[in-house]
Amino acid sequence: MIRCLLLPVIFLASGPAGVVSEGPTYDVLIRGGDVYIGDGSAPIDADVGVRGDTIALVGRTEAARAGKEIDARGLAVAPGFINMLSWSTESLIAEGKSDSEIRQGVTTQVFGEGQSMGPLNVAMKRRRRAQQTVVRFDYEWSTLAEYLQYLERRGVAPNVASFVGASTVREYVMGLADRPPSPSELEQMQRLVEREMKAGALGVGSALFYPPGSFAKTEELIALCQVAARYGGIYTSHIRNQGSEIVEAIEELIRISREAAVPAEIYHFGTAGEENWGKLDRCIEIIEAARRDGLHITANMHAYPAGCTGLTACLPPWVQEGGADALFKRLKDPAARRRIAREIRSGIKGWDNPYRTVGSPERILLLQFQTAALKPFQGKTLAEIAATRGQEPIEVLMDLILEDRTRVETVYFTDTEENVRRQIKLPWISFGSDAASMSTDGVFAGYGTHPRAFGNFARVLGKYVRDEGLVSWQEAIHRLTGMPATNLGLDRRGLLREGFFADIVVFDRKEIADQATFEKPQQYAVGVKHVFVNGVQVLDDGKHTGALPGRALHVSRRRAETDASVPPRTGHRWADSRLALSTLEPLVPTLRVGTHVLPLRGLRTVPGDESPGAGDAERRGLAFPRRAWEREPDWTTLTRRVSERDYSLPVETPIALLPQNAKVGSDDDAYRAARLEMVRESLERAEPPIKNPRVLDAMRTTPRHQFVPQPHRKYAYVDTVLPIGYEQTISPPYIVAYMTEKIDPQPDDRVFEIGTGSGYQAAVLSPLAKEVYTIEIVEPLGRRAAETLKRLGYDNVFVKIGDGYKGWPEKAPFNKIIVTCSPDHVPQPLIDQLAEGGTMIIPVGERYQQSFYLVQKRNGQLTRERLLGTFFVPMTGEAERQRRDNPDGTKPSITNGNFEMGTDVEGGPEHWYYQRGVSLETKDAPEGKHYVVYSNDKPGHLAHSNQGFAVDGRFVESLDLSYWIKTEAVLAGPKAEQLAGISITFFDRNRSFLTTWRTGPFPRTMPWTSKEERVAVPRTARDAVIMIGLNGATGKVALDDVRLAPVPR
Repeated sequence: MIRCLLLPVIFLASGPAGVVSEGPTYDVLIRGGDVYIGDGSAPIDADVGVRGDTIALVGRTEAARAGKEIDARGLAVAPGFINMLSWSTESLIAEGKSDSEIRQGVTTQVFGEGQSMGPLNVAMKRRRRAQQTVVRFDYEWSTLAEYLQYLERRGVAPNVASFVGASTVREYVMGLADRPPSPSELEQMQRLVEREMKAGALGVGSALFYPPGSFAKTEELIALCQVAARYGGIYTSHIRNQGSEIVEAIEELIRISREAAVPAEIYHFGTAGEENWGKLDRCIEIIEAARRDGLHITANMHAYPAGCTGLTACLPPWVQEGGADALFKRLKDPAARRRIAREIRSGIKGWDNPYRTVGSPERILLLQFQTAALKPFQGKTLAEIAATRGQEPIEVLMDLILEDRTRVETVYFTDTEENVRRQIKLPWISFGSDAASMSTDGVFAGYGTHPRAFGNFARVLGKYVRDEGLVSWQEAIHRLTGMPATNLGLDRRGLLREGFFADIVVFDRKEIADQATFEKPQQYAVGVKHVFVNGVQVLDDGKHTGALPGRALHVSRRRAETDASVPPRTGHRWADSRLALSTLEPLVPTLRVGTHVLPLRGLRTVPGDESPGAGDAERRGLAFPRRAWEREPDWTTLTRRVSERDYSLPVETPIALLPQNAKVGSDDDAYRAARLEMVRESLERAEPPIKNPRVLDAMRTTPRHQFVPQPHRKYAYVDTVLPIGYEQTISPPYIVAYMTEKIDPQPDDRVFEIGTGSGYQAAVLSPLAKEVYTIEIVEPLGRRAAETLKRLGYDNVFVKIGDGYKGWPEKAPFNKIIVTCSPDHVPQPLIDQLAEGGTMIIPVGERYQQSFYLVQKRNGQLTRERLLGTFFVPMTGEAERQRRDNPDGTKPSITNGNFEMGTDVEGGPEHWYYQRGVSLETKDAPEGKHYVVYSNDKPGHLAHSNQGFAVDGRFVESLDLSYWIKTEAVLAGPKAEQLAGISITFFDRNRSFLTTWRTGPFPRTMPWTSKEERVAVPRTARDAVIMIGLNGATGKVALDDVRLAPVPR
């Protein structure tokens, strides 16, 4: 069965506005395309207007004018693509056009795989200058931020951003030595990371496959990532091994993520070597297990079964210690050569040896030589060159490196096409080229490269989306745009929404394709028609305009420290340490004291004279005070401030002391605190409140975040509906608790739930009843819920796949029945399966006019008690076939918009639901006798009423909305969209969110005023929800005579 419909409160970021305009002017207007927002939703038929560097319109407009108009009929319009792994750090200096990627729709390139272009000292600049080949330049910068600014000043077509390289900061402090850093060296490395993070770096990037990155131990990386975490950065890594020890390498990345409390991403995910291809299942399994545990683990990939790096990667790590000069010296030493050859053949434990991994020198393709005498070998395999020279391949390998005195660009055929296909279907995968962008003429004419430099992104869309149908267009575009932008924390990038930067690609889904091959890699992709970067056109009808509008993208952060130090206490080695924010996760804020990570908790602190010793505190994770406090912290206010990026925490904020390797953000830490706050604020203080102590205890102990998909876990303990996949949702905690309290399950009861969904409701019921039986009609959802319940130990919950209308007769009778979807009548099978003396709660009614009913069977007779209004999606299966009334989407309307039909059981207006902070008034009504008043004095809290209605966008172009409104001392809420008035949220036929339209803002205080507005209806809309009142704003707002009238298409 299906849970509550998504309400507007959850999706606060506005989608396409769609409001009909009267002659606005735009710099660029892209008309009539199939617009992909970038959030994974289906395309909409819309125009996109650009003013300056910003998207000013996503909707339909007939009267608008523009300096340039593009006819996009039949074409896809999407946010510009993000290359999650680019090596264009030097090629963009030589030529800023980025031809090979602009022609694929890439508008942002991300650097920093282990090596970054800063920080650099004098010695590093000297070494890098000596290694320059095709591109030669002076290092006019010393920091990473200065390098990105240098690119912007010089002029580049794409936007650029970068991680700070773990190898780079190591080399800055330690040179190329293969040893652990001393404590002072590690502290200096951390300071370098901190400086770059303050300047806007994305996080820390590592390349543990290559020296000097391979010299770093896990603890060193954790220490650097803890600094990045303080500034909201992420960790991304070319993991230590993609061959025989790939599982251990992924486990290392997960450990770093867990112990540093930092999101983590795997570069160019995949298994290397035929003997390791079968390990892909295990790799996916451990990543998804970590994600279920609350860690934000993602990966990127390129779309080829072959990778590319230097031929020097075939040399053991010790050979490369000390840099290029030391390497060449060893290659000239006969004794060293014998050892090198032996270790290449036999391997070294812990070394991911690509020569052995590929299995044959025939699978090693040489791409590029600098030395003229070696140019004829470009495009030939190592086996072919060895045969030509009449030498052993390993000897030839060493000679080629020594003769060319470069790393020698090389392709390794390490993977299988089948694994590439499987990886592309993974929802946590984004895409990167792992290559430099370039042109086919100029300095790079004839340059040997991997075909992914010219074809990676077009190949994803053409071969794997269109031709093979591995994922949908909207899913692939989401993973090229909105998902990476969100993961990286890029400001107003990755989506086609009004107010976002105008990075836009227009392409033909029938034509887009890669042309580059391993034999002829310098072949431009086809199918991309137009590309805009920051509102400037860089590709016009497939031709580069020469424009260079790219910007250095700096993630804006600031570090806030408290005003005071922790006071010294006898025996506390962390006395006088400063407090600093350690992570930006809204529901998992942490502090750092000395060498300890400190998650903020909603706990009472102990009086100062009762403080435990440091050892006790470390073992028990007890709250530790600056002084004695009388009450618990206001968790809601604290998390709101963090989510608003206000990190100035008061010195009174209690803290909890945990060891450095504590599981920050685990259930026993911040999730538990957030869950307790949710129970206190959203259940115990709600209207009507939840009072049953057993139900409250179950809500306090049931880990809702374990039932919520990882991307939405930060909202797990917000009282709202959340998507769980398969077009289904998980109900708000209040509704779960309300329904549970009404049936009052007892320890010996057998409870039946219709609509398993995520399994959360069944988990709440589990400790309250003897047995819980639950049925789900969506098979994959039911199976996933069963696995989650089993993993969490809910062994008295039994899941069945089937039609809930028919019940579960083999297990009947049931003492209690709880139904989480709405039929238009109480199904007779459920009545029959309800035991004598039993109780059922069920939402019943028409599609948009439903109420909870409490049904009880006493002495063979049924009693029905109507409870509060509600809005669940329909019961499907047999119930859908028996439904008598289906709403007419061509005639949308509101019921009781004049508020004259009296009140429901909550005291709110009849036929509205999920009502908070509302009362009916009669004094000075502008129309009729009654109107509604909403009051709220707590910023961010909701005081509103909701009502659903059918609207079919195929036949209804817009809605004429009219209403009376009066305001008194109204202030907007913490978020820009939290305004007094009215909002309408539209959903498609799959009940997926489309867009939200809002009134206002209105004056703080305003007398009764009549308003008329026109609301555009998305063509794909089939449902809508209107919300009236204070959507997080404070003060009072009164409304009357709210009416809708359809305008036909």
